[in-house]
Amino acid sequence: MDPSGASDKVETPVLSQGTVQAMMVTALEWEDGPSCALFSEGTEDYEWMNQKVDIPVKHVQTANASSSDVQNSIPSVPNFDNTPQVERPSNLPTATFDTAPKLPRANDIPGPVFDVSPISFKNASSDGPQVVVDLHETTEANVEVRGESNSLGKQSKKKRVAVSPDNVPTMKKIKVDAHGDALHHQYVMTRYKTRKPKKNELLPDFIEIDGFHTSLEIFHASLKPRAEIDNEVMTLYLKTFNYDQSVKKKKPKKFVFSVLMSLKLSAEPDVFDPKVCEKEFKNACLQNHISKSDLLFFMVVHKRHWAVVVVNITQKEFNIFDSIRNSEDLFEMDRITKNVVANIKSVAMREPLFKHNLESYSLFTPLDYPQQKTYYNCGYYSILYVENWDGLVMLSFGEDYIPNLRKRIAADLLRHPSNKLDPAHQLKLLLQR
Repeated sequence: MDPSGASDKVETPVLSQGTVQAMMVTALEWEDGPSCALFSEGTEDYEWMNQKVDIPVKHVQTANASSSDVQNSIPSVPNFDNTPQVERPSNLPTATFDTAPKLPRANDIPGPVFDVSPISFKNASSDGPQVVVDLHETTEANVEVRGESNSLGKQSKKKRVAVSPDNVPTMKKIKVDAHGDALHHQYVMTRYKTRKPKKNELLPDFIEIDGFHTSLEIFHASLKPRAEIDNEVMTLYLKTFNYDQSVKKKKPKKFVFSVLMSLKLSAEPDVFDPKVCEKEFKNACLQNHISKSDLLFFMVVHKRHWAVVVVNITQKEFNIFDSIRNSEDLFEMDRITKNVVANIKSVAMREPLFKHNLESYSLFTPLDYPQQKTYYNCGYYSILYVENWDGLVMLSFGEDYIPNLRKRIAADLLRHPSNKLDPAHQLKLLLQR
């Protein structure tokens, strides 16, 4: 705007419509102008690209629409799809797609199964029975002996034997049921406050089996942890052992003489009188039929230390087992056990009911068998010697077997059918005394 107040206006030239169309035509006709065509004009490609194609349109009539309405409803957009149209029958089912996850069917092919069982080794020879060893821990191996099938197609039973690191069969673990554990806790582990006996006063009996008995005090003192077993409790155990052997049908058949007879046999042969043992030996022949037994045992005790002497009838020899072979009393116990061997020969020779000649038996002491590591378990080791010696092999065991052995002996004595006394009643009388 100038100072005088008049506005400066720029006049824009106005072109007519004809002038504008002439300018556009001139620009399209320039030879050096840009071309938007794909092919040059006059070529076959150009002619094919710009040809006019007549597309037939199919008119579909419906019941409520006229032909004129259908024609008006068809769009004017050209269709370049020359695929022939096929009419679809109206009675075909409509396709449906199930997108739910599928679960495996019963007839589907299962996936791979991987065998993780232990590797087994078989003998190269196919003749005879095959031995298969399943490898587990180094301290135990299971051996399966498989024989040939019999006429009925049945195979022999599998035999499993646990072995120690020295390749010696291992004794089965001692199991105590809940009732036996409760009895041990009530009568062994529980201390009762009782009146001390007066001078020359006998304690009341707590257990009585076949005329042999013991008191609660001795029962408790023998079977509690880290305690030495007493002669009375050992005698009661031997009575129950012989009772169980009398109804046992499996080999080997065993019989154990009383502790009192072993004490009598411990005397020096020069002063020993066979008549002091004749009665018990004859009763064993008549009632227990020891001539048919395979192993006869004698529990020898000296200065509270226990050892075992065995008359091995199957091998025609004597065996001696001592759980402490390196003790200071080794020489003395060795002398006493040999006294038992010499004296039992003279007793057996005088009994006509006994059918074996022990004079011809040799003395053989196994070199390798379990040894105790404490000073109070010798009696329990002797019990395990009796239970685990079969005349040829001593099963392997250790100190870890002793706690459950104490519990088992306590429970067996308390609830044995030969026990004539009720422990609960005897305890009540003791507390009221």
